[in-house]
Amino acid sequence: MDFSNDGFTHTNVAELAPILRFAFFSAGERSLEEVHTFAKYAADCGIPQVIFTMGTRGACGISQGQFWQADACVIQPVDALGAGDAFIAAFLYTFWENGGSALLAAEQAAHFAADCCLHYGAFGHPFLWRKAACFPQAPKLD
Repeated sequence: MDFSNDGFTHTNVAELAPILRFAFFSAGERSLEEVHTFAKYAADCGIPQVIFTMGTRGACGISQGQFWQADACVIQPVDALGAGDAFIAAFLYTFWENGGSALLAAEQAAHFAADCCLHYGAFGHPFLWRKAACFPQAPKLD
């Protein structure tokens, strides 16, 4: 479950906990103490994998009762649109591929999300179909 920025409360986490295996939280504006406290709460509710992304401060979480923390990748971002979704996708893939190491999954996910930030997102950056190599016969739209 992706709880996003401020879309999580103690109540909704507790209600959803019994059906969750993974809970992702975005906490770029929250202090590390707040993150630790809420991660422990979510884990105590029964969520096996609790993951917090914190922007340039990296990611942290609790995996099967053990706290872990991963660094962010230092880059010069172009656009952060989609970075959270990229992190989640890469985390889940790497977690299953590596046999269940949340720390390793977070480290790999941080690299993937950072790479996504080196490219423009979808909004405000129109894609010119006729310039795309994969659509050489695209009609001229402008």
